[in-house]
Amino acid sequence: MIKVVETYAYYANPFEWWAYSRQGSWPPSGAVAGVWRRPAVRSFNARRGTPPQR
Repeated sequence: MIKVVETYAYYANPFEWWAYSRQGSWPPSGAVAGVWRRPAVRSFNARRGTPPQR
């Protein structure tokens, strides 16, 4: 139960979600599996090599 509360309290923070996603670390190892499956944004590494979109 504590892990679920921590997951929603900490990882549900939009700034943490964005930061972990940007680092390519979503979902983080400390989060309860299945709470959020999709990252907020693509990581910088995933974006490299992709032409800029206009």
